[in-house]
Amino acid sequence: MCSNPMTDPLSMPLSTVTPHLTGRPTIGYMWSSTYFLRWQPSITNIMRPANQQQAEKHMEHLLNRKISGCRRSKVNEHTQRARRIAVMIWTRFQVGPYQYQLKHLIWYLNTWTRHLKPATRYRHWITLRYIVWALNKPDAWAQALQ
Repeated sequence: MCSNPMTDPLSMPLSTVTPHLTGRPTIGYMWSSTYFLRWQPSITNIMRPANQQQAEKHMEHLLNRKISGCRRSKVNEHTQRARRIAVMIWTRFQVGPYQYQLKHLIWYLNTWTRHLKPATRYRHWITLRYIVWALNKPDAWAQALQ
């Protein structure tokens, strides 16, 4: 390892190493026993969908990882509804499930479910609660959706 703090990239401020990237630097080793800085991007940069089909797939993978239960019943129903939610949010904001903010979910709830019957609106609300839970967002998000 390098002992000089001015040449050690991990001891430098992040803005001097790569000001345009987000994530965290790690050290990689070359065959000549010298090291170089290898960048590991954050999950939000990796998982930004380019189109609505990718947003659908990201949402499906997110919920399939988190929700347990019989795939033929409620889990499949929530997954299908969440895929439709992902398409609508992507169409309006061009963000995927990993970039969702509270305003995106509130926009969906107020815009796309206002004409639905209360029972159907409740099912959409439950699906949004599953999405918030799968994204590991704070409980304040779930309370704000009420």
